[in-house]
Amino acid sequence: MSNILIILSIMLIILSSSSLIYNIKHLGVFIPTIIGAVILIIELISKYFNYNILFLEILFLIFYILLIIAICICNFTYLRPQEYNYQNNTLVILGCRIRNNQPSRMLKKRLDKAIELLNKYPNLKCVVSGGQGKDEDFTESYIMKQYLINNGIHKERIYEESKSTNTFSNLEYSKKIILSNKLCIDIIILSDSYHLFRASEYAKKLGLNYTCIPCKTNPVLWFSYMFRELLGLCVYYIKYKK
Repeated sequence: MSNILIILSIMLIILSSSSLIYNIKHLGVFIPTIIGAVILIIELISKYFNYNILFLEILFLIFYILLIIAICICNFTYLRPQEYNYQNNTLVILGCRIRNNQPSRMLKKRLDKAIELLNKYPNLKCVVSGGQGKDEDFTESYIMKQYLINNGIHKERIYEESKSTNTFSNLEYSKKIILSNKLCIDIIILSDSYHLFRASEYAKKLGLNYTCIPCKTNPVLWFSYMFRELLGLCVYYIKYKK
């Protein structure tokens, strides 16, 4: 069991810290890296000094098993887009960080997928959803809208939601915009596959009729954001699931 835990811990450290290549720093990077390092050190010390830590090793193994199960549920539930005619729906594009007044790598992939859908379904309208971060000069929604316009999407098909600060408020405020503009209340939530499970939980709570479409995720960034998503789910079940 010790060798398995050592291998799993090394994998956890590599996967979670790989986002540092792109200077991405958040809880999804640091927490699993620290956990993996702690487990690895404990295992190496116990192996070197021949300590019996069977109880701890069982707990560590349970942690890794639960982590793998949670990742599979969150990431693979909406990994493949649902086949449907989206001509009359409203596309809700969930925002994320902008850099140097341009979409980040992750946001660009969401927008590129949105462009693909908007070109395929000419009657489809969209809501770009994202507020302004403390270190951002513009709202995410504004940058998203400009990117879509610059890539041939007519501005009359794009509605801005610029007040949200998290995924729940993304959908909450987008719902208000959809209703006030008499858009189709049947929405398509577009984001990364790991993000859609939590977004769909929020959509249910808000009474939205939804479907989900994933975009491609940078494999280097995937794990750290996936772990952060699990932290977000914990907050959801504590704060909203009442």
